Amino acid sequence: MNWTAGEQTTTAPRISYRMNSFLRRNRWWFFLLLLLSMVAATQSVAGQTENTDGITLEAEAGFDGIARQNDWLPVTVNVANSGPSVTGEIRVLLQGSGASELVYSTPLALPNQSNKQVTLPVFLPAFLGRGLVVQLVDEAGRPVIETSVAPQLQLSQDDRLYGVVSDAPADLDFLENVTGPRSRAAVAYLAVDDIPETGAALDPLDVLVFTNVDSGRLNDRQLAAIREWVATGGQLIVTGGLTGPQTSAALAPLLPVSTGGSRPVDDLPELRQATGVEFRDPGPYVLTEASLTQGEALLLHESTPVLARRPQGNGSVTFLALDPNVAPLLDWAGNETFWATVVPPDQPR
Repeated sequence: MNWTAGEQTTTAPRISYRMNSFLRRNRWWFFLLLLLSMVAATQSVAGQTENTDGITLEAEAGFDGIARQNDWLPVTVNVANSGPSVTGEIRVLLQGSGASELVYSTPLALPNQSNKQVTLPVFLPAFLGRGLVVQLVDEAGRPVIETSVAPQLQLSQDDRLYGVVSDAPADLDFLENVTGPRSRAAVAYLAVDDIPETGAALDPLDVLVFTNVDSGRLNDRQLAAIREWVATGGQLIVTGGLTGPQTSAALAPLLPVSTGGSRPVDDLPELRQATGVEFRDPGPYVLTEASLTQGEALLLHESTPVLARRPQGNGSVTFLALDPNVAPLLDWAGNETFWATVVPPDQPR
């Protein structure tokens, strides 16, 4: 379909933290993946286009390009305008799903020299068909600019999806092996801005991990969405370490502990004994000071909860006083065993 208002293009998939980690472990796959990404460009995770009136439209589907069939997914749309003002709406068209066209929309006013981002929750059927078309239309419903987008990976309802929110590159790929009763698991790496402002858009995530991130950057709507998601069965995990106070800042009302500063400890024998796996790196290790306020302490070092959990609604909030990106957890052979305890059992959603 060609529109006179602009020219449609697509871009190659972005290489996420997840893909970077994969390439570090499998460098010989790099050139094959590059070739496949060129072949699959028309079904890329991100689509971008620009028209002659100075409007740029970019869209991304899913969490780090991952979506779950028969569930909601966030479609994040960024629009910039260096030309005349436009008032209309953003539309997401779902094609080939048994209906000729299903439309999700939200109003948008785009003045000159503006840049706006909107996120729409879109229900992804089991058969996506030709993918998603994202449009900016004017007040008369005429398309101004459009692009196409599709998730890079589609999971089934029997799979587990982790979301890892971090300001720094994190490598929690081993969580793909912590499947619990599920058949497989995937890890999506996210930034604070990737957290939707509606609980429904978070539904595809089974577990959400905040680590090495300033949670104070979450706005009130994002925090409300997280609370709603937890209440309906989501499992929230907040980590500590040196950056623990910043990570837990805005999430403190949800935690099972009250947190203070951080302190070094020479050893964590309780953790080694719980898993039966020796640490790769010697101490000292950085532990976030915490005291239990609600819920249960699952692992204690002296009087400090290393792992604590608080049930909330159908879900729960877990606090881990360590940073998974530094010793003793970094590249530790006991991670899969330990995180099978960190991650709570699945709950009905």
